[in-house]
Amino acid sequence: MVILRNSVILLLLTIVTFKKAYGREDLSSIYASVKAHYDTISTFQSNFEQDNYWSELDVYRKSSGLAYYNGSMFLLAYQTPQQEKLLVEEDCITIIDPASNQVFISDNFTVELRPDRILSNYWHDADSIAFYELEGNIRLEIFTPESEVISIKLVNYLIKEIKVEDPEGNYVNYTFRKEIYNRQLPEDIFRISIPADATIIDHRQENIPE
Repeated sequence: MVILRNSVILLLLTIVTFKKAYGREDLSSIYASVKAHYDTISTFQSNFEQDNYWSELDVYRKSSGLAYYNGSMFLLAYQTPQQEKLLVEEDCITIIDPASNQVFISDNFTVELRPDRILSNYWHDADSIAFYELEGNIRLEIFTPESEVISIKLVNYLIKEIKVEDPEGNYVNYTFRKEIYNRQLPEDIFRISIPADATIIDHRQENIPE
C-alpha cells in the first residue's frame, strides 16, 4: 500500500512538472485545438460505458448504452442495467428511471456531459490544470475549487473518457467508443416520453417553494 501511495505521489509530481515545463501556452493550444475540432461537429453518437463508485458504501456499478448529441442536447440511453434515460438540455437535466417509475428533473449540472462544453465549463474555473502525454494521447487533470479532480483523455483532440472524482473518493467515469460524427441522428431521438403514472421529482430552482 505504501509503494502504491508513493507511486501515485510520484505520478502527481510528474504531472505538475510537465505543467511547469510546458507552460500556459501549450495548455492554451490544447484548449484551442479541442474547441476547433468540436466546432466542426454538428452531431455525435457513440457507445458508452459508465462506471460509478460510492466510497462510503463501497458500492461499484457499471452501466452501458448509447450516447447522442446534436450541438445543444445530449442523451444517454442506457441499455443496462434498467433502460434509464438521461437527457441534458440547455437549462435542465431529466432522468427517467423505469425501475422506480420516477422522473428526476434538475437545473443543477453537477457533471457536464456535452462534449464541447466539458472543457469550457471546467477549464475557466479550475484552480490548476495539468497534462501529460500517454501512448500518444493527452491526459488532462483539472483541479476544481470544490477539490474535485476532472480527468479527461483526449484522442486526436476529441474526448474519449472523462472521470469526475470528489474529495471523498466517489467517482463517475464515462468512456466513449465507436463514435460517429456528423451523421443524421434518428428522428425524435431527443423526445422522451414520461409515463402517465410516474412520480415526478422536480428540483429546478423555480419550482422549489421559498
